[in-house]
Amino acid sequence: MLRSAGLISAAGYAAAIDAVRDEAFWARWGMRALLALGVGQFLAGVVFFFAYNWNDLSDIAKFAVIETALAIAVGGTLLIGLDRVFGQMLLIAASVLTGVLLAVIGQVYQTGADVFELFAAWAVLILPWTIISRHPVHWLLWLVVAETGLVLYCEQVLVPIEDLPSELIWVLVGVTVAVALAGRELAVGRGMAWLSAYWTRLVLLFAIMTALFAPAAG
Repeated sequence: MLRSAGLISAAGYAAAIDAVRDEAFWARWGMRALLALGVGQFLAGVVFFFAYNWNDLSDIAKFAVIETALAIAVGGTLLIGLDRVFGQMLLIAASVLTGVLLAVIGQVYQTGADVFELFAAWAVLILPWTIISRHPVHWLLWLVVAETGLVLYCEQVLVPIEDLPSELIWVLVGVTVAVALAGRELAVGRGMAWLSAYWTRLVLLFAIMTALFAPAAG
């Protein structure tokens, strides 16, 4: 319509068509989206497998399933390499499975550990993988795990002994995520292109606003 009305030139129209019909870009995007969806479905399947069959599985079977999946993920990462998207997804899967393994250990042996300790251990264990991955999704996963551990620590330890008012928990979350955003901006400014995707800034900004909305509304 705009072209027929003479509002855009032939060259502009051709450029717009090329931008919309960038087949290489959309093919790459589609493959990555399907890969991410497949990895997500696989991890969800592992979690729900344990949830549904927990009482029917022996302790050995519980550990065998999760450790086999973890070994496949780590081994696949080593074989494929972190320079390929599938290798990155496998390392992210290994990080998620590490948390599942910790949860299984806690359930089988009834360690009596507080929930925040599980998330703290999870964050510490996957930090080396997160660092070497150089992938924004992996860092986002680590941040979610670490922030969850922080919230649970505040709720289970600091609030009961009245060292922290409960209404300030989400303020603390907002501040720590803001520190993460500042770190992201600094890293991008120093040439870490793998963090430069615009959505990484938007996700952190949205998380900050969401965390600060609850205490502000209260």
